[in-house]
Amino acid sequence: MVPLWARLLQALPDAKLLVKSYGLSAQSARDALVAQFAARGVKAERLIVLGPEDSATGHLARYGDVDIALDCFPYNGTTTTCEALWMGVPVITLAGKSHVARVGSSLLSRAGLEDLVAESPQEYLDKAIALAKDAARRSELRSTLRSRLRASPLLDAAAFTRGLESAYTQMWAAYAQKEDLSMRLHIGGSQKMPGWKILAAQPGVDVDYVGELFDLSEFADDSIDELYASHVLARLDSNEQASSQALKEFVRVLKRGGKARISMPDGEVIRRLLIDPQHSADERSDLMDLVSGGQADAEADRYLEFTFESVSASLVAAGFPKVERCGDFGLFNDASRQKFNGVPISLNLVAYK
Repeated sequence: MVPLWARLLQALPDAKLLVKSYGLSAQSARDALVAQFAARGVKAERLIVLGPEDSATGHLARYGDVDIALDCFPYNGTTTTCEALWMGVPVITLAGKSHVARVGSSLLSRAGLEDLVAESPQEYLDKAIALAKDAARRSELRSTLRSRLRASPLLDAAAFTRGLESAYTQMWAAYAQKEDLSMRLHIGGSQKMPGWKILAAQPGVDVDYVGELFDLSEFADDSIDELYASHVLARLDSNEQASSQALKEFVRVLKRGGKARISMPDGEVIRRLLIDPQHSADERSDLMDLVSGGQADAEADRYLEFTFESVSASLVAAGFPKVERCGDFGLFNDASRQKFNGVPISLNLVAYK
């Protein structure tokens, strides 16, 4: 924003720029910002750099010192934009392509101020310069903006709520219809969740299918929309053939465009934790117990071999053309969310067919 605002100040030699933020509480931060403008030919006396006010009343009163509010880009203001309009200060915004870069455009459009929305940096400058030179327009906006807001959809809470409820209803209907047609298979799972079927090696109350992950013969080719397998591949001992067969089965049963969410112990992270001198021998033992699921495992060291490179290579070799690393799947409370002393130790991947 600094280069753009510097160009604006150069085009309006009598104007000053007020910048206010919690992040400018420290003198060092204020000095750094002033230096950025100085590097672009803007003298310090043309800047008013402030930290937060002592009260909300003081904060809102500060808008009395402002003729035009300049929205930030690419992360627009939200509350500050509403505050400015409520206090009679027009806002110039630069619209981008993502949500965070279109909040200003959304708010201004709903308030009937589409003419203050710019689609390019140059248009942002042109609109700000034009408004700065149009005292009559600024005066009209100062006296009418609050009434505009009151009459706009932005402050029609009842209509907004009805629209939100309608959107929820439509989303739920679409989700329910999709669920009727979709097949999602949780391999080795125990946690029941709507829309998911469980495949386990042993029968159980919530188990829908009994079988092994390397033999999905009861499922037809291209019949599954989504697979989920958390740490079950790691439990196949050192049987690489079984693991390879399981991944090929995953590819076979998934529909075109389907995906498999797969998690394994993260060997790279676990190795770093094991050599960390801050951890005692008992803590290292606890770590390996956590990785192995609390079971005695004479070959537990094999878990250290699972890395993003090795696992993704196996997935690609099995037939998945695209593999991505991700964080928390946000689905099941299982080993994919394991942490040791606050450090995530699960390697979570999404493989796409």
